[in-house]
Amino acid sequence: MIGCTRTASLGCVILLVPFLFLTVASGANAPDRQVRVVLRYDDPSAITDTEMETKLIGAFREHAVACTFGIVPFRYVGPPTDTRSQEELPLPPKKAELFAVAAREGLLEIALHGYSHRAHNPLSPRPSEFAGLDYAEQRQKIQRGKAFLEADIGVEVKIFIPPWSAYDSNTIKAAEESGIEYFSADMRGPADSSSSMAFLPCTCSLTRLKEAVASARTAPGPDPIIVVLFHAYDFLESDPARGVMTFDQFKETLRWLTDQPDVRVVPMRSIPGVDSHRYALNQRLLTTPRHLPRRLRGPVYPLVLLSPEGVRIAVHRQKPVVRVIVFYGVLTLFVGFASFLAVSLALARMALSGSKFLLLSGPALVAASIAWTFHEGYFGGRMRMIMTAAGAAGYCIGTWGALLRQKCRSDKDVPDYPFRHGHSPS
Repeated sequence: MIGCTRTASLGCVILLVPFLFLTVASGANAPDRQVRVVLRYDDPSAITDTEMETKLIGAFREHAVACTFGIVPFRYVGPPTDTRSQEELPLPPKKAELFAVAAREGLLEIALHGYSHRAHNPLSPRPSEFAGLDYAEQRQKIQRGKAFLEADIGVEVKIFIPPWSAYDSNTIKAAEESGIEYFSADMRGPADSSSSMAFLPCTCSLTRLKEAVASARTAPGPDPIIVVLFHAYDFLESDPARGVMTFDQFKETLRWLTDQPDVRVVPMRSIPGVDSHRYALNQRLLTTPRHLPRRLRGPVYPLVLLSPEGVRIAVHRQKPVVRVIVFYGVLTLFVGFASFLAVSLALARMALSGSKFLLLSGPALVAASIAWTFHEGYFGGRMRMIMTAAGAAGYCIGTWGALLRQKCRSDKDVPDYPFRHGHSPS
C-alpha cells in the first residue's frame, strides 16, 4: 500500500514537472514592461501665479513624484508676440527659493524654458523665440538664461525647452555647446543626427494621459515613454476660459497614475537611450500615415515615444509604403477610367484638332499639383495635394488613352481613295 502511494506521488510529480517548466519559462520570457511617465510643467516665471506653483509642489510631495519645471528666467510684461521694448523681469528671489527647496527634495527638475518667452518675429505664422536667429544670438540667450537659473536656484540646469516648441538647427547646436544634455520640444522639429543630446519631446496633454497610458500598454517593443505637458492655464482655477480640469481633478489624476503598478513617474534626466535616432524614427512613424485618410492608416502611437524596436514593429504592422501605393494607385486608376469615359464621349462630338487642350491640360495639372505638393520642402500634412497629384495623373492617363483610341479609330476610318475611284493597285 505504501509502495502504491509512493508510486502515485511520484507519478503526480512527473506529471506536474512539464506544467512547472512551462510556468517558469513563460515567466522568464515575459517582458519586464514598465511605462515611464515624465510630467513637464511649462512657463513658471516672474509673472506667473506663485500660489498655483506652491499648490503643484504640494501635490507632487503628497504623491512622491517629480516634475520637470520649464522656467522662463526673464519675462517681459505684455503679450509674448509684442516686440516693442519692455521691462525685463527676472525670476524673483522668493520664487527661486521655493523652486530651490523643491528641487533639493527631488520634487522639481529645473529646465530652461527659453530666455524671455517672447517671439522675435510677430508676423511669423508660428511664433518663435529662437528659430530664425543666428547661432551667436541663440547661444548668448541660452547661456545667459542657464547661468541665471543655476545661480538663482542653485541647481545644475541640463534641460532646454524652446518656447512654442519652435527651434532650428542653430538652436540644437547652441544648446549643446552651452552644456545642455536634454532637449524637449514636440515631434515637429528637426533633430541633428550628429548631436549627442537626448531628445525627449512632449507626447500628450493632461486630458489624454489615461489614453496615453492605455496606448503605451499595447504599444510594441520595450520602454514606452510618455511626456505629459501642462500649463497653469490648463487649470480652471487659473483660467476659466481655457482650463480643462480643476486642481482637485489633477490631484486625482496623480493618485491614479501612482496607483498603476506598471507605471513609473520619473524625472526627464533619469531616462537614457532617447537620442536623435530614436526621435527621428518616431517622427517618421507619425508623419507617413498623414498622407492617408484616417480610416486607412495603420496602427500609430502618437501619445507615446516608442523604442527603436517598437518603431520597427509598428512600421511592419503599419506597412505605410504599401498602403500609400495601393490607395493612391487605386485613386489614379479610378480617376483615369472616369476621365477616359468622359473624354471619349467628348471626342465623339468634336474634331480631333479641338482636343489639343485636353492633351495638354493633363500634364500641366500633374506638374502643378506635384510642384505645390513639394513646395517649401514640406511634405507632411499635404495629403490633399498628393491626392490632387494622383487625381491629375489619373486624368492625364485617361485623357491620353482616350485621345490615342480616337486617333487609332480615325486612322482606320481613312478611305482608300484609289479604290473609291475604281482604280486598282498596280
